[in-house]
Amino acid sequence: DAQESRGLGDVYKRQMQQVADLAGVQRAVVTMWRSRYAGTDDPFPTPVTPAALTYDADAVGEWLARTGRGNNPDAAIDAALHSSRFATIRERLDSASSLLLLHALTGEPLADLDPETALDVITDAQLDALMPPRDVVTALADPALVADVDALAEAGYGGERVLWRLVAAEHAPGGAFAKHSLTAAGATMVTSLLRQLVTPDHQVIVHGESALALLTQVAADFAADGTPPSVQGAMPLGAGLSVRENGTEVPPAGVSAAARLALRAFAARGTETTGAGAGDNLHVILEPRADAQAAIALFERVRAVSHDLADRDMALVVAPADLLVDALGESSNLDEARRACFNISEAQRVASRHRQAKRAGLPPDYTLPLRYVVTLPKGMLRETGPVSYTHLR
Repeated sequence: DAQESRGLGDVYKRQMQQVADLAGVQRAVVTMWRSRYAGTDDPFPTPVTPAALTYDADAVGEWLARTGRGNNPDAAIDAALHSSRFATIRERLDSASSLLLLHALTGEPLADLDPETALDVITDAQLDALMPPRDVVTALADPALVADVDALAEAGYGGERVLWRLVAAEHAPGGAFAKHSLTAAGATMVTSLLRQLVTPDHQVIVHGESALALLTQVAADFAADGTPPSVQGAMPLGAGLSVRENGTEVPPAGVSAAARLALRAFAARGTETTGAGAGDNLHVILEPRADAQAAIALFERVRAVSHDLADRDMALVVAPADLLVDALGESSNLDEARRACFNISEAQRVASRHRQAKRAGLPPDYTLPLRYVVTLPKGMLRETGPVSYTHLR
């Protein structure tokens, strides 16, 4: 039947209150819709289990989108993204996210796309590293996966939007980004800060996947925590971004499938993801853990970045307050590492070496980076206590 062939509503059903939540209305409004439009040319969908008043989620979403009823303009995609198709592409995240990016680049159903054209699209976009051609051709040869991607892209108004919804799913409990996630208040605060500091010419260098996860929340069109863009705002990434580990740029093949998903979501927006070149840089470091091993790694990373900032470079560090500003107790190793990280005498020697080397782009009166540290209220990171951020410039 129609539901079976569609493969969405038959596996995810909603009861009356869930229908109301999907539409953004009170349950009584759904009851009114059922009776008011029962005899019209476009009645409210019939329950799939009348006794329990359980509805086909996809049919309800389509009806809401078609009629303009309710207060959720994304009802159709919200219904589709609670379907078995969405669960399937999450299980095959790497292949599916490549195809969704391909869909975003072409703007056409992938079922009609031949492999040769797909390879031309990838080459023209210079995304071979992010979308390995052999892997894409293999994924295109899977009709079930292609059908799932096409159906979700159609329901979600394009591959880019579905990519960002997948990113949001990775921020949900149990997702790959959950332990790195900011709360809505945290995302709003960091976004506001970066919009004040960063120019469109700044290239963003994220140090590790945790920082990339943070960036998806503050620079995305669709906030990973669900906050509407009109409230949270989006930080533009005009000059591109890259991922580094231990000071070395990491290619897409060297990161996790969730990180590649994030990079593909940015690429679908037109953000350059093939690496930072010459120019102004914003370094982003996020460390959600507060154990000794994490602390040592954090201080070494911050030290390396802060001592190599050019005149217009910036760095933003978000980490537990226990590490950045609070007393470190009896752990002399941690205290020594933190002192070295923010050692003014050593920073002066670094600045002197910069002047002697006549580093390109640095004015003769180049001085030390400014440092600003503040303890943030509780509730900025979802899975930790109080955090602090350090602004290095």
